[in-house]
Amino acid sequence: MKVKELKVQILGIEGKRVIAKFGRQRKPRSLIAFEADGKIIAQGEDCIFEIDPKNKEAIYNLKGGYFPHLSPLLGAQKGKVPQEFIDALKKVIYEKGDLIGVLPANLGGSPVFFGGCERI
Repeated sequence: MKVKELKVQILGIEGKRVIAKFGRQRKPRSLIAFEADGKIIAQGEDCIFEIDPKNKEAIYNLKGGYFPHLSPLLGAQKGKVPQEFIDALKKVIYEKGDLIGVLPANLGGSPVFFGGCERI
């Protein structure tokens, strides 16, 4: 079975996020990325990717942004992604200790750091 190539249009990088459009969708998606188990995990508000950078193959879902959405039962698909998408994600990968954001003042206003991810 031939693996389908997913069309990805990268619109830019904003801070630690990749802005991209997928397939024929009109709405751009904003993605964060981190590495786990030698793969790149990219998550957006309503999409998720698990990409093997060695062979460019991905499991992805454009209708849900949580880990269970990587299941075929919830609509996950397999495909290949362009190398430029992988390169863009590598530029924004969160490393252990990176500042993710700051809690709202009513929750203490404390900084939030990425704790790292070795396995999924």
